[in-house]
Amino acid sequence: MAKNKVLKRIITKGGQVRYYSDGKRLKDKTGKSKFVKENPSLPKPEYTKGELRSLQALKTYNNRYKFQGEFVKKIYIELLSKSGFDKAIKKLNKSKNRDLSQLKDSKGKKVFPKGNWDEVLRTIDAEAKTNKAFFEFASKKGMPDYRGRDFDSFKDNKVASVIDFIELLKSANFKSYDLEVTDMQGDAVYGRTAGLLAVRDFEIEVGNRVKQMANNIALIQFNYNFRLDIPNKTILLDLREKTGIETESLEQQVLRLQSDNNTNEKDKPEINNLFNDVDITLMFS
Repeated sequence: MAKNKVLKRIITKGGQVRYYSDGKRLKDKTGKSKFVKENPSLPKPEYTKGELRSLQALKTYNNRYKFQGEFVKKIYIELLSKSGFDKAIKKLNKSKNRDLSQLKDSKGKKVFPKGNWDEVLRTIDAEAKTNKAFFEFASKKGMPDYRGRDFDSFKDNKVASVIDFIELLKSANFKSYDLEVTDMQGDAVYGRTAGLLAVRDFEIEVGNRVKQMANNIALIQFNYNFRLDIPNKTILLDLREKTGIETESLEQQVLRLQSDNNTNEKDKPEINNLFNDVDITLMFS
């Protein structure tokens, strides 16, 4: 069995702090990180300023939910809690490292034994398919408060907003269809709930970017031009920005439309030819 390497911290006469492990000097960043992990409860004056920053970063890391070390958005914790794992998550909260890959059921068995994030998404999606109240909660949770959504639903394979997708998937014609969304980063997201969360995240991201450029925005309407894979009973949606064409960025279009709106208020400003399957209508106050 390999012996644990002993970490030594030495402060020179000149006030420099050096870290050594197994007789070898460590890089400053590595040394500080290892030191605070091994000594998390020293009196505050005994840490250097750099060590205090490392200690705070360590506490932040330990207090946030993760899956295999990667941070997890809070929405997934809420969804898992409502999927029957509330007690398991409360128990996980008491552990030193809140990693969902270590979540265990009432019998002590790992909920996600393979340690794959897809297991989490499949668990949430399975609950959404049998529990309508959960499905609506999962889709609407965390939506930004854009006001004045006025649109025709499901016309010519178009829906407006993630809220409409909920009704589309519940409708008689599409209740047996699955959803496949390609998110802004180009990752394919499968499943009704996981796909709707990707749409929701898209609306939040775009909405925040629009509002940063125009604080007088009154309405952001998302018009999704989804496609149907009928043989596989799948609704397809691509949220990526178009490539291979020269076009203004989202921010540039918002500024131009805001300026044009000041001179011609009867027009409905539209952002199009930017995202593959999405057009966006804006209204300014």
